[in-house]
Amino acid sequence: MIMLFHGNIYHFKDSNGEAHLCMYLCDTNIKKMICIVPVDENDHISNTIPITGMKKVLFPERAKEINRSAIIKELKIKGKTVTVDYLVFLTVSEIVLSKLLKKTEQTYKNLSHTRFSNPDKKNYILTEDYYKYLTWFDFKTKLQFEKHINTQPGLLQYGIYWAEIGRNIGSELEKLRPVLLYRKCVSSIDPNQSSYIVIPLTSKGRAARYYTNHPIILDGKTSYVKINDMKRISIKRIVQPYVDSGGNNVVVNKEDIDAIKKIIKKYYVDFH
Repeated sequence: MIMLFHGNIYHFKDSNGEAHLCMYLCDTNIKKMICIVPVDENDHISNTIPITGMKKVLFPERAKEINRSAIIKELKIKGKTVTVDYLVFLTVSEIVLSKLLKKTEQTYKNLSHTRFSNPDKKNYILTEDYYKYLTWFDFKTKLQFEKHINTQPGLLQYGIYWAEIGRNIGSELEKLRPVLLYRKCVSSIDPNQSSYIVIPLTSKGRAARYYTNHPIILDGKTSYVKINDMKRISIKRIVQPYVDSGGNNVVVNKEDIDAIKKIIKKYYVDFH
């Protein structure tokens, strides 16, 4: 497999087997799929960006996703790999990302149009769902790109912490909620890359119906550790320790942890 570098120019084959040039922009959410920006002769119609040292230009508004296997080889001129200037790469990136944001906006407008098209089908709570989801998108963006962890925090294994789970889908647990820090996945290189295996908690009594929800006493009240909602989260999602009425950090005792481990084994191992 060819190693790809952001901003480098490559030869690739389209779906018809014809060879073209492109700039590698980034990987995508789909495995083996990448985002590329076509490189071609200037048609003097499209919005294009010139490439220093080449007579060809970039077409950022035609950016598309292709399979990584479509890349044939890197482009070399006089034995040197062709790479666009970083400022050019940033400019192209901005155009592509702005287009994605407009796509998200259009998706919402389509949903809004559907609501206005069916005024007899009243759904007041949908406004709240839209509002929460859109504000979470903004918050999550800031959480990912503006929050920086300088040193590893001294978080306690089996401690209870407040975490930003966020807006999720359907019946998935969401919002700011207490979680049991079950396991640490610490990065020795960059604290921002650290993560934790956590198990969300709920105080809802109906959770007692299911064996996967283990009860613990949290500040004098019963809460349930929801083993089937165990997940891995970024260190950036951890907000602060959960403290009891006495101001003490809460750590789950060994008896409860042993019981939780048995449920995990039954649910994740024996079940399969």
